[in-house]
Order: sequence, then C-alpha cells, then structure tokens
Amino acid sequence: MRKISITPEIEQLVKTEYVDAIHNSAFHHDIVDELTMLKNELRRARSINVNTGSSRNPIWNVSPSTPQQYADYVDEILTGYNDGSLLKWQPTIFCRDITHKDTLVSHQIANCAMMIDGVNKGSLSNRLIDAMHYKNVRDQIVPLIYRKLELKACVYCNANYTISDSDGEGYYDLDHWKPKSYYPFLCISFFNLQPSCPSCNRRKSASDTPFFGLWDDTGSRDLDVLKFKLDERSLVNYLVFLEKENLKVGVVAAVPWDEAQVAIRDNTDQRLHIETRYAEHNDFTEEIVWKSKIYNASMIKSLRDSGFSALIPKQTDLERFILGTYADPNEIHKRPLTRLAIDLAKQLGLWKK
Repeated sequence: MRKISITPEIEQLVKTEYVDAIHNSAFHHDIVDELTMLKNELRRARSINVNTGSSRNPIWNVSPSTPQQYADYVDEILTGYNDGSLLKWQPTIFCRDITHKDTLVSHQIANCAMMIDGVNKGSLSNRLIDAMHYKNVRDQIVPLIYRKLELKACVYCNANYTISDSDGEGYYDLDHWKPKSYYPFLCISFFNLQPSCPSCNRRKSASDTPFFGLWDDTGSRDLDVLKFKLDERSLVNYLVFLEKENLKVGVVAAVPWDEAQVAIRDNTDQRLHIETRYAEHNDFTEEIVWKSKIYNASMIKSLRDSGFSALIPKQTDLERFILGTYADPNEIHKRPLTRLAIDLAKQLGLWKK
C-alpha cells in the first residue's frame, strides 16, 4: 500500500476543513465542557483503582497513576484541543507525545475500567472518546474533507470502499492507526485516522503492532510500503490451462530488505488475511493478464492516433482507460483494486509497449 505525503496544501486543508470545522461545529462547546468536567472530577478524586482483570472477573488494584496525573493528562488534551494542535498533530509528533502521555497514565491503564472513590466510572479511554465526540466528528466532519482528498478505498486492503451505514445513514468507516482504546487523546487527531473497510477495521481491531500508516511526514520520496506480486509459476500454469484459479497473487514488502516493511507485511497477513481475500478477485487479475497480452505496441499506438485521443488526450488517461482504473500510483486511494492493477500492469510490462 502507499503512503500519502503531508504537503503544505494538505496541511492547509486540514486546518480549514477539519480543525476549523470542528471548532465551529454545534458540538464544539460540548467537547470543551465535557473535558473540563472530567478533568475537575479527576482532580477532586481521593483515590482511583483500576480493573486489571476482566469484566467478569475483576481485579481491582490501586492505579499506578495518581488522581493529579489523571487530571493533568486530561488537561493537556483540553489545551491541545482548544488551540487545535492536537487535531492536526502529524505522526512524528503524536508518536513522541505517546511516550510523554505514558508518564502520566500508561496506555494499558487508560483502557482499564477505573473506580473513582469507590464508584465504577468505566475506562478513561471510553470517557475521553465520548467527551471528544468522536462519532460526531466521524459522521459530520470527516466525510467533507475525505471527499476533497478523494480517499475512497480501504488503506489496508485496497479491495473495498470505506463507506458503511448505520440505520440507512452512510459514513466513512475509520480505523485509528494508533488504537483509540489505548491512546484516546488521538481519537480525533486527523492524521491518526485511516479510511478502512469494515472487514479490515474489524480484523485489525485494537492491534498496537506495527501496521501500515497512511500519512508520511518525513519527506520520503519512496511512499510505497506493500505491493502485490503475481506468482510467476502460477502465471505459466494459467497460460497453459487458461483457468483463472491458477493465478496466485501475494503481498510483498515494497523494499524486501526493509525490516520495518517486512514486519508490517507479516502483521497485515496475520490479521487481515489479504492474500486469501484477493484469491476471490482472480477474475480481475485474469483481465490484467489479458490486457498485457492484447494491448501490444501497435494497438496502443492506434488508440493514441485515433479520434479517441481527442476525448482522452493525456497519456495517464489513456492508461487509465486500458487498465480500467487509475494508472497513477498516487491515485490508488480513489478506487478499490487500483493497487493490484498498477502493480500487475508494471510486472507484466503493459506500459513498456
């Protein structure tokens, strides 16, 4: 899969269409009020115990963090929300803040039910997610900016659209790169949100293992992390027997010797089973093989020279027509199966003709 570089244009869009939109929303004052009330409640607390067991078999222990540390944790969130910085933190910054927040309340404890002065108040994570109106942000604010960014395909599998519905109302299904159950202060941080299909979102769940992160703030020129590769032996078998079931596509690290990418590839395979799911798309793979054989140099030239070129003058649009989806790697998030199509077209030499 491919990262998106955070450009100045994207930064400005996030400022105006996300941060300002939330601050101007009908629920903005509710967020401020609810975070303030939670902070004050924690500051007044005499004792906090946390359940390190389960809901059925609770084990209540004195929290390693003091009530003051809990209050300071929430106060920092409130400050970051009010000045907008928390909403637009980029990955490098919020990963650094995770380490700092853990010195106040560890991410494992944040996800435990807490008892304040003997009364079970639920987990700090759930209370913060509710106080920050995550669902309102997801349903009312995120769709507006995602449409402008044209983020429509799941960032993990690129096989499905990300739109879900609840009682007939459509919304973008969102995964949190850093799980909101462990890091609730990032629940509405824009660059921690990732459009995903319901299947990948459910399978990834609250995993905190290395996973594909959509947004790049390092300035890297190489944004590819995972790619698809058609097994060469399976292609030979297909060309002999012409049975699409013979075609086998695998997910590989874009840079095979990059240990971080290999770890992401392995975790993705173990939790999301993308290769197994892509076996159901071998008809699409078959069509890319057909195109690699049919669209020879003379046929592509005839398309360029025909009156058709007046309708589609750009080379990239011609490639899009032939491929049946976007041919620019930067556009894989616009439509499902685009990553597969681009990778196989390149592997099979379709654009060398």
